[in-house]
Amino acid sequence: MKIVIDTNVFVSSVFGGLPRQVVQLWFDGRIMLCLSEPIVTEYQRVLREIDAVSEAEERALIEAFASGEGALYTSDPPPIEGVSPDPEDDKFLECALELGAGYIASGDSDLLELESYMGIPILTPRELLEQIGEAPGE
Repeated sequence: MKIVIDTNVFVSSVFGGLPRQVVQLWFDGRIMLCLSEPIVTEYQRVLREIDAVSEAEERALIEAFASGEGALYTSDPPPIEGVSPDPEDDKFLECALELGAGYIASGDSDLLELESYMGIPILTPRELLEQIGEAPGE
């Protein structure tokens, strides 16, 4: 199962809860994480800004992305514009469409407001876990 995880969920996973459960599915090899260069760049920028991980943890994360293990990557997906009320969110939709993701996991109200894009459901971490048959725990 291929999933795009927005920055809100990915960064929040550092602190635990449902976002961590979603990201843990990737670490456990149970989902394929769909990535693009703009998404990885944003993950790194936000993790640094909030000082959420050490340099060693950030390097390990980048190595995990680069290894390709459990991840699909597109460097330059075809652009879409004006779908989300926040143009910065379009990168998640572009990646999902380009890589054929089954879901987008998001905590972003602008993305969640869309509910889906081109048949790809946009779900909160709780909704995603429920949809794929994982028991959401706190």
